[in-house]
Order: sequence, then C-alpha cells, then structure tokens
Amino acid sequence: MDKLSKIQNYDTKKMKKYCSKADIDDLHTLKLYLDDLYYNTADPELSDQLYDILKDTLIKRDPEYVPPVGAKIRKHENRVKIPFYMGSADKITPDEQKELDRWIEKNPCKDLVISEKLDGVSGTFTVVNGKRKLFTRGDGETGADISYLIQYIDSIPNVAEDIAVRGELIIRKDVFEKKYYFDGKSDDKVKGRGSGRLYRNARNMVAGLVGAKTVRAGLQDIEFVVYEIVGHATMPKPEDQMKKLKKLGFTPAMHKVIPVPEDMDEWVDLHNRYKKDSKYEIDGIVIQSNVPYDRNPSGNPSYLFAFKVNSEDDIHETTVLDIEWSVSSWGQIVPVAIIDSVELPGNTIKRVTVSNAGLMREKGIGPGAIINVTRSKEVIPFIVSVSEPCDEFKWPDMEYEWDENEVHLKVVDASPEIVARMRVKLFSKFFAKMGIKHVSSATIAKLYAHGFDTLLKIIAAKKEELVHIDGIQEKSAERIVTNIKEGLKGVKAPELMGACGVFGFGVGRKRVIALMTDIPDLLTRKRKGLKKRVLEVEGFSEIMADKVVANIDYAVQFIDEISKYVSFLDDTRVSDTLVGLKYVFSGFRSKELEQHIEDRGGKIATSVSKKTSGMIVASKSGKPTGKVAKAESLGIPVYTKEEFTEKFIS
Repeated sequence: MDKLSKIQNYDTKKMKKYCSKADIDDLHTLKLYLDDLYYNTADPELSDQLYDILKDTLIKRDPEYVPPVGAKIRKHENRVKIPFYMGSADKITPDEQKELDRWIEKNPCKDLVISEKLDGVSGTFTVVNGKRKLFTRGDGETGADISYLIQYIDSIPNVAEDIAVRGELIIRKDVFEKKYYFDGKSDDKVKGRGSGRLYRNARNMVAGLVGAKTVRAGLQDIEFVVYEIVGHATMPKPEDQMKKLKKLGFTPAMHKVIPVPEDMDEWVDLHNRYKKDSKYEIDGIVIQSNVPYDRNPSGNPSYLFAFKVNSEDDIHETTVLDIEWSVSSWGQIVPVAIIDSVELPGNTIKRVTVSNAGLMREKGIGPGAIINVTRSKEVIPFIVSVSEPCDEFKWPDMEYEWDENEVHLKVVDASPEIVARMRVKLFSKFFAKMGIKHVSSATIAKLYAHGFDTLLKIIAAKKEELVHIDGIQEKSAERIVTNIKEGLKGVKAPELMGACGVFGFGVGRKRVIALMTDIPDLLTRKRKGLKKRVLEVEGFSEIMADKVVANIDYAVQFIDEISKYVSFLDDTRVSDTLVGLKYVFSGFRSKELEQHIEDRGGKIATSVSKKTSGMIVASKSGKPTGKVAKAESLGIPVYTKEEFTEKFIS
C-alpha cells in the first residue's frame, strides 16, 4: 500500500493527526491489510503503538465498527477449523467504574482468579487418542494447524489423557532482550547475535516464527504458557484448572485467587504488580469468577474480562483554539476541538474528539473554553471535563439542522461535492465491513467520478469498463472485480443489509441481524402493524422502528436488485415456534440441538438471566450447577435434552 510507506515512519503525533483526518474507509482498508501482516508474518510494517492508534481511532470514529478477533489465516496456509471457539475478552479500564460494577453484579462469587493477559500468539493444544495437535487462534473459528512445531517447544508436555488447552505462544522478556532485540540502530538485524535474525518486539518475533513456512532459529526459545482447559461441558473452577495443568506438566500463567477488591485502587495495584512481576510481556490482567462455568460458543465470554490500566493516564488543562467540522457518510457534521498543544508522555496533543454537536453544546466547548484532556486507553485523546465554557460557539459554515434527538447536526441541501464525499465514504464502509480488500475510498472516488455513483453500479462493474479510468490499470481492474465477486459469495442477507445501511444511520449489522432473527419475514410481511412488531425487538426504539418502516420498501428493492450479484446462504429455519426465546445449556453441549433451536428461531445464550426461556441439562440427578440453581431461583423451567426435544423439536 502506497500510504503505508509514508505512515510507517510517523511518530505518534503524526499518526494521530492522520487517523483523525483520514477518510474512515481508508482506515478500514488499511487495518484489514495490516491485520493480515500483523497476525501472519514477522514484519507487520507498522509498530504496535501506531497500529493501536489506528485500531482505537476506528472504534472511536465509527460507532458501528466491531473489532474482529485476530485475523483470517491466508488461503495458501494450513487453514483449518479449530476444535473450539476461541474468542477475545471484553476490556475494562479504571475510568469505567460502572462497567466494573455491572460485571461484579452479574457474576456474584466469593473469590476471583487473577491471571496475566499474555501478549503473544494465542493457540490451542489438543490431545485426542494420543495424537497431539497445536493450532493458532486465527479469527476465533478458523486458525492454522502448526502441530509440526510441537517438537521444538519444550514447555508442551507429553500428556496421556485426552485434553484441550488454551494458551499463549510467547517468549520471556529477558531471553528476547538478550538474544533477539533489535533497537533499529545496529547493523546486525539479519545476522542476529549468533541466534538468527533480530526483531523490534517479542510478539512480532513469535508471530513470524510461528507463521514461517520453514523452521527458523528462535523456535527453541518459544514457550506455551497456558490458562484454560477447554471443553463443551461445564468447566471446573479456574483455580482447579490451573492446579491440574501444572500437575500435567504445563506452564500455567501467573495467577492468584483473591476476594473481590473493594475499590478501583486495588484493581489498579493488582494490574501494576502483575505488569512488574511477569516474566513475559503482558497486556493487562484477566479477571474471572472462581466458579464452574460454560464456555461461550460465540462472542466474548460474560464470565471474565480483561483489566487494563493506562500508565500514561495524565490529565492536562488546555484551551480550545478552534472547532473543525467534517461531514460523515450519513451526512452528520462532526466537531473536533483544536487545542493549545499539551505534552503527554511521548506525545503532543493538538486535536481532541468532541463526539457530537449535542455534547459540544451541552458542555460549552468552543473557542476560548478551558478543558481537561487525557488519553483513553493510551491513545485516543478525549475531554475529561470543562473548567470554563466558551462564550460563543463556532458552528459549521454550511446549512444544517439538528437530528431527532438533538445529538448530531445534519447537512441540509448538500452540494454535489458533499454528496459525492458522503457516498464515497458510505460505499467504502460497505466494502470494508464485508471484508472486501483493494476497494479503498480512493478507488471508489475514481469510480464515482466516472459515473459509478451507486453501490450496485460499482458491484456490477466490469474489468473492461474500469481500465478506461485514469489510475486503474488492467491488473488493478481485474483485482477489484474479482475481490468484489468473491466477497459476495456465501453472504447472509441481514449482514449484507447491515453493511450497506439500507435502514439508515444507527441500524447497522448487529441490529439488522437481531431484527431479522426476530422477524424472519420482515421483507415480505404486511406493512400494517410493522412498527409495533419492530418495537417488540430488543434494542429498537421509536426512532429506530420509524427508520425501519420508512426504508423497508427500499430494502426490498435493494435485495432484489443486488441478488443477481450475490450468492446468499440459505435460511435453514423450519418454523418460528421458538422465535424470541433464549435457552442456556448446562453440563453438556449439543451442536445438533442448538441447530434445531436456531432452525426454529430460538437463540442460544451463555448465561442465565430473567430473559432466559429455559435451561437444558444433561441430567436432573445430582447436585445442580450454579446455572441451574440460578434458573430455578428465577422460576425458569429446566429440561433434560430428551424432555426438551420431545416438547419442542419432535
């Protein structure tokens, strides 16, 4: 990528400036490219610090962006479906007290298990009938089979029993610094210090060695540090798992059983002690209830979270010099505060996000305002508080109006130039969300300028048409057409509609999926009473429901027109008898039964709540698990597999 060659030499200040001003769709494209390098090669071409700035900027600027787990393994590699789902962990920081309190309330327990959050390459080790296998996590469902590396990793023991273990491939800090660290100045990067090549950081070294096509020097220093036994049944307490793993000869992550801390200072102190004492690079600590649990089959687990402290969380007072405005893909006019520069460790901050015009007006943020700024999660500058509001606001120099909630400003009678920028951003976002590479905003701008001014026109474009556009050569044209064609194979209709935004701003991928899971005949049902039905779907307000109703005909037309270019996955639903119902398994897993439930419109949940419709257990004999006890206390019916099948499936 041409832009990458420029930004890889940026300092953090320039990177933040670039990310704050660059087209959001260009940032999505850049991250897709970097993810491939970061997770699959030794040379990611961008430092961890700059990569984090890019990732966190996307999270901040694009409210619908959901960071993917890991990265797709390249097609030419030994790509396999890994034996168990391997998700990520929700993160909580010291400035998120409400989230922490909410988690503690939802996960009542006497003790917690605190373990280090290792910053290496996640993997799963399995033994089945004496055969040992090792996999990388990949995107959580599909990873790489790297079993051939087991012979080089001394910390993986010979285990007789069948087992699956989750852990991290990582190298000790002292070993890396002594043998492999490259400071960017010496001339011995390739030669190394008698031990192979050198690397800028430990994680990239491990990723490079694990992803290499040939065995390289350095593998002998990689360790497999473990933190969980994996299975489909209810798992034992984390404390008991760690004891068993150590007994079997594994190296468990540093951990400790503690009572629930009483205040945030205790959490921060725990984090800092682990950061100081760990033998490895860590990215925070993992907090988990010390009770048996059922692993999550998708998404992030509710029974644990990652706690991360911003070591540079320093608040500075400064003055707002100006307000800049930019138009988003949905026509919202978004403010950014230009401030009198402040120095944070290693960074100079001159621009701070204000999020929206409503917040700007509420807090009195404008030229002359005195504000307190810090950095969220180490990279994103934001306003903590306003010490002295401005005397006068600076509003956009274009015609605008407030949205229904008076949160955002919207463009009124946008000029052709603004409309073009909005559509280019919107189309670029679609391709980024669909994971279609090499269709950047710069490319789409060229297409738009040459008459490809709708999403359908771009999707239907032929190589013979694209080669006549300045800046698009035959090879590029072929790549664009091929990537779009391949990217639209095996697509689910709700995901497609969510990515393209047929229902308007705020009704993105997650909401559309929830909507069509609850109302599978949404596109064909009668319009009378539709709003009332949409309001019954969890997460849909009056405004959201109005958007769905107002755009339903457009959504039908869009799906009809795009169908000739898309191969949709078949809907396997056989009935709607379980629509809106949620079921939790305890003590066992059954992919077959889960599919039966989903085929009838039901959902599988991982934790019990008042919204749970039923609990499915292997047997009602013996002492009930914590989940079953909670279900019974809430009056939730408990079924055996046989009882549930007879009542709802047969």
